[in-house]
Amino acid sequence: MENATKALLMGGAILIAILLISVGIVIFQSTEGVRSESETSMNAMAVNAFNSKFVNYIGNDRSAAQVRILYSAIIANNAKNTAHQIKLTGITSLNDITGLSYNVTATYDDKTGYIVQISVANASSGGTSSGTVGGKT
Repeated sequence: MENATKALLMGGAILIAILLISVGIVIFQSTEGVRSESETSMNAMAVNAFNSKFVNYIGNDRSAAQVRILYSAIIANNAKNTAHQIKLTGITSLNDITGLSYNVTATYDDKTGYIVQISVANASSGGTSSGTVGGKT
């Protein structure tokens, strides 16, 4: 009788251990979606933080001062951020910024959402000067 009691206690302990392990696995799997969502959210915040340095300068009728600031921001970004380089078209140096107003457009990467190219055109002439800065041609 004593051995049977001990066997039942051991069997019960094993069943409780299996139950606890199962509950732990279920909890772990249920948090997988939360971790995935928070990772996606953090990636979106990183993209927004990167793009926010440049989006204020995108649009029509931007002043020469705004284009100079944008040019400097792109050069600084490309110098220290090798993962997300921005190709700048329409101007090759600060000396190219001689007009009164400019149209600035951005091209975004379809997969990541990062700005990959910014084009600058003189608003009065509608054309761009040739050349690129900070990216591959």
